[in-house]
Amino acid sequence: MRWIVFGEDWGRHPSSTQHLFKQIIPQDEVVWVNSMGLRFPQLNSHDLQRAKEKLSAMLKQASHQKGTHNDELQPLLQPQHLIQPNTIPLFKSSKVRQFNCHQLRKQLVRLPKAETSPTVLWISLPSAVDMVGLCNEDFSIYYCGDDFSSLAGVDHDVISKMEAELVERCDLILAASPALAEKFPVGKTRLLEHGVDYDLFSQPRTKPYHFSERPVIGFYGQLADWVDIELLGKIADQYPEYDLMIIGAVNCSTQISTGDLLSKSNVHWISALPHHQLAAYCQHWQVALLPFKDCPQIQHCNPLKLREYLASGTEVLSTAYPAAVAYQGLVHLSPDYQHSSFLNSLNTVLEQQALQSTLAQQQRKQQRQQAVINQSWTQKAIEVRQHVLQATGAAGSISAPLNTLHYMG
Repeated sequence: MRWIVFGEDWGRHPSSTQHLFKQIIPQDEVVWVNSMGLRFPQLNSHDLQRAKEKLSAMLKQASHQKGTHNDELQPLLQPQHLIQPNTIPLFKSSKVRQFNCHQLRKQLVRLPKAETSPTVLWISLPSAVDMVGLCNEDFSIYYCGDDFSSLAGVDHDVISKMEAELVERCDLILAASPALAEKFPVGKTRLLEHGVDYDLFSQPRTKPYHFSERPVIGFYGQLADWVDIELLGKIADQYPEYDLMIIGAVNCSTQISTGDLLSKSNVHWISALPHHQLAAYCQHWQVALLPFKDCPQIQHCNPLKLREYLASGTEVLSTAYPAAVAYQGLVHLSPDYQHSSFLNSLNTVLEQQALQSTLAQQQRKQQRQQAVINQSWTQKAIEVRQHVLQATGAAGSISAPLNTLHYMG
């Protein structure tokens, strides 16, 4: 089977699409096309740096190269073909969209002929909609992992229209949460919730050498608009005897609001780390936080870190958005989005920890881990393959590989 994937930049962030295709690459041929973007760059330091990175990648790429890569997912694992698109992220212009299609077809035509069938087109970003039907594909999938109509950093009007086109033209829609699935036609939509690298997060890891000697409350992820940064500041103030560890890049839109937070004496901030290093941190926290705001993006999301926290066995406290409510009883939920409610819930969690025996704490840890032990990315990749084989009628001829996908965690 050949997969042509229009996704994020390979290796830049550990997205769900990349986690899935880590499992598929050892079995199938994968052509990965890096991100075409979701909006036109603006005049700020973040966008200028990204534009510089993309331009550099375009200039360095030759037909025999696989492109740029880093070790954020897996040091030596790459798709068989990695393409940096020579495109312009100006999707309001029909002329530019035509130009982008022309450029991409020129890049794709250089690929060797597929040796196996079917060829599946996988699109994770609506900006690639114009490639449906132009990749010699037998089957097309729109994988929706986010609510693009509310996602921060997106040209919402344009991308929403492109998503509507994609929904109409693709053969199958895979949605990462029930809330996302409800947006799309029932007949062609299937639920594919996120998996977890269970072995990576569940196997005991040595505490990093610079880890605090004090008890730690933690959060990892981008400090972006959907994270309640003010709440994190209040947590640091209310619990001076704890260190608040925050791991993640600061989004350009939150630089001002994070300044006060990161300057607090008991806040330990580490910029974004490679994904495979996160388990060594969160396993040693007293509580792992999901301090999200009440916004459409969060109401539709299914964050990777939720299952990763559970696999680590660490106590989890979250605001009550739908994906977290699904794990009620294993995840501590603040009853509403008021800061006072979250702080009261955190106080309850810490008090319970102090009263629990070591045996009781270990039992709770095992319960959290057992909740996600069968939700590996390997299993999710098998589900994807089953959807494709059933839809294309190819199950009888190539169903054997279903049990031979290799876990690369």
